Amino acid sequence: MGRWKEIVTGRRRGLGAGLARAGLGVVSVGYRLGQAVHGGLYGLGLRRIHEPPLPVVSVGNLVAGGTGKTPLVEALARDLRGLGHRVAILSRGYGAPAPGQDNDEVALLRENLGPDVLQVVGADRVASAHRAKEQGASVAVLDDGFQHRRLGRSVDLVVVDGLCPWGLGRLLPRGMLREPASAVRRAHAVVVTRVEQAPTGTYEEVSRELERLGFRGPIASCATRPSALRAIARDGSLAEPGEIVFGDGPVAALSAVGNPDAFAETVRSLGAAIALERGFADHHRYCRNDLQSVVADAKRAGATRIITTQKDGVKLREVLRSLVEEGGWDGDWLPLEELRIAAELRDGGDAVLDLVHERVGSADEP
Repeated sequence: MGRWKEIVTGRRRGLGAGLARAGLGVVSVGYRLGQAVHGGLYGLGLRRIHEPPLPVVSVGNLVAGGTGKTPLVEALARDLRGLGHRVAILSRGYGAPAPGQDNDEVALLRENLGPDVLQVVGADRVASAHRAKEQGASVAVLDDGFQHRRLGRSVDLVVVDGLCPWGLGRLLPRGMLREPASAVRRAHAVVVTRVEQAPTGTYEEVSRELERLGFRGPIASCATRPSALRAIARDGSLAEPGEIVFGDGPVAALSAVGNPDAFAETVRSLGAAIALERGFADHHRYCRNDLQSVVADAKRAGATRIITTQKDGVKLREVLRSLVEEGGWDGDWLPLEELRIAAELRDGGDAVLDLVHERVGSADEP
């Protein structure tokens, strides 16, 4: 957990942390004013919403940080492809190593979905929607689009993390909310993620709060389902999927994601004993020193192997492949494996998908 998150969650104590929280509270007042102006301009029609050239399904959230959104984007892309659509995913591409290169999330989606799902990356989402149409797409999934109101959409789907539904109840930077929770009223549907890790009754509790906030659309629960475990060799090559078994000793959990605690909990839920949790900032670009440090720390902690996310795996494989040109990995090593996960819609999932299908239409409709 980063220092900022430790402060806003109250995990960091003391006078300094208290003063920091007070200062962040002052800044959040200005942030709230900016949000009100931003929303008001669109609400009054003083800022233009551009109609896209194809149906757009926006997947976004209210809270900063990881909410389990990327697996849901992948699941929606698969569902729409199954209806005969040529799907494009529109991504901002934040954290890419260089212009024109994929960031970790785009690389993951490209790897899992294959070339028949277009990955259109760019800061200008309106231009991206037109590029997708020109490349033959019949529907677009807008990744992280709830606050990006400039591009019109057929469906606004909001992801609520079952582990931290309302971002500590405070706006950035004092809390984790990007905008007030009441903004969920703009959404057409809500998906509550990580219900398998959340306390019993969380889905029902979140549903009641959504009703209190004035949301009237369908609500679905969504679990994170581990789908495969794949070993990464020292040369960066990837083995075939293996059985997900953690009975041969403690492991180290390595991640650079928005919610590293949730990843560690997923590993534990599969029966693993975690000897070390090592987290980096979201979208961190790994280097040789990072990997050497993690291996050394994991060995000292007694770990027998290192488990990471697929999002991190795509970057770690790239580091290892680049080291091959320099003579290969020459230090200590521990087995390195990436855990792949998928989103599984549960309660209310059919209602949400029915809404998406109704608003998007079939692939042969104009």
